[in-house]
Amino acid sequence: MEFLDVSVLLPFRDHEHLVGSACRRLAEHFRSAGMTLEIIAVDQGSGDNSEPVLHLLRSEIPELRVISGRGYAAAARLARGQALLLVSPERAAEGLSDSSVTGVQEVLSGQLDMKLLDDKLLVCASSSCTALVMAAPSRHRNIERKLLQNGRSRGLSVRSYGPEAPPSPGRRISQVLAAVVPRSSGQRRAS
Repeated sequence: MEFLDVSVLLPFRDHEHLVGSACRRLAEHFRSAGMTLEIIAVDQGSGDNSEPVLHLLRSEIPELRVISGRGYAAAARLARGQALLLVSPERAAEGLSDSSVTGVQEVLSGQLDMKLLDDKLLVCASSSCTALVMAAPSRHRNIERKLLQNGRSRGLSVRSYGPEAPPSPGRRISQVLAAVVPRSSGQRRAS
């Protein structure tokens, strides 16, 4: 099995108006950063043309896979990326900032297990977080925060940045950054 840098997990439901642009932006964003990727778009029971739109895009975006299932969990089961990026179609269509690439790089280098950016974009190491993602409820209002809390409780190395990421000079880092490092022998525990 070929391992990729990042698997983008993209659940959708009745998003035909933006799911195509979301996938195009995601592919371009990570390709331009020189990263190998896959986009796993999960149809959660769309009643519109979201799925046919995505199937038409497959010739343009060979990294795109379309499946049916229940949210991030369904996509995590199939992910081949060393890092997982959990993103909504709305967030992806807006375009991702460079902090998303930085987050993936931090996870790939082993600096972190999980990183939450802007409360709605979660990057995590597939080796330590796939089980957490697969066990997550398919519909939870703040699923990214819930997964972050679960990672902390398991002793994973976690960072969370609020809307103003990264921290600005002059503010105490403890006010902006919540970092949890395993308290055991300095090694991370796998989930």
